Amino acid sequence: MYKGDKATLTVGNETIPMVFVGGGATVLAFSEVGHENLVYVFVPELVFMDGERAEDFAKDVLVEAYQSDPANPYLPRVEYLRTAFVDGPELGKVCKIFKMPHYRDLRMSDRKALVDMKILHKLRADGMRQIYDDYKCLTGNSPSMTFLGNAAAERTRELAVEKYSKKNPAMVAAIVHLEQAIFNRGQAGLTFEFNKRNIGVDKAGNLVMRDPVYDSEITVKIKRDRRAKEHENAD
Repeated sequence: MYKGDKATLTVGNETIPMVFVGGGATVLAFSEVGHENLVYVFVPELVFMDGERAEDFAKDVLVEAYQSDPANPYLPRVEYLRTAFVDGPELGKVCKIFKMPHYRDLRMSDRKALVDMKILHKLRADGMRQIYDDYKCLTGNSPSMTFLGNAAAERTRELAVEKYSKKNPAMVAAIVHLEQAIFNRGQAGLTFEFNKRNIGVDKAGNLVMRDPVYDSEITVKIKRDRRAKEHENAD
């Protein structure tokens, strides 16, 4: 589907006209027609080709972080609604359903938000590089960062606290709450991702971390299944 495409979704016994907002490896997001200021995020249960089942907790992390600090301008106002069977394009599955405001995409004119995004991007890149270097120094081997997601998130949080506690306490607090929620989930692959497509802007032009967490282990398994399907189709 493409952004702006219209679709009809059936949630339980309710049929709702929707507009496609966007999606990722594990989520699909829609706005209800006539209510485009709200976004409904659908996170389906995952079943891999080998029969393994998994649940993506990235949005649950956002809910927990927001509940910890609802006044923080950097945290998206995400609410868990319910789990239900959802029928529609690319769905037809049991999904966790979340609701959040529609945060528009970042623009080049959003100068303060762009500065904040660059800070976040560098913090995450530096955190990942340091964890990689530490592991390689300790073991002599190059690590798979897929299984060091939590460690990279923790190091990102440590760097944020060290460098920006005085300069931008609200941003640091948001990172601290997110990293704590990641840790609480106990999923090794959960980690940060700060780039332009994961960042939104509120009505005042302030940066909002609308989708700053993903599960690297789940992403690797999804890519593995895609390659296997492509190989089957080629045969």
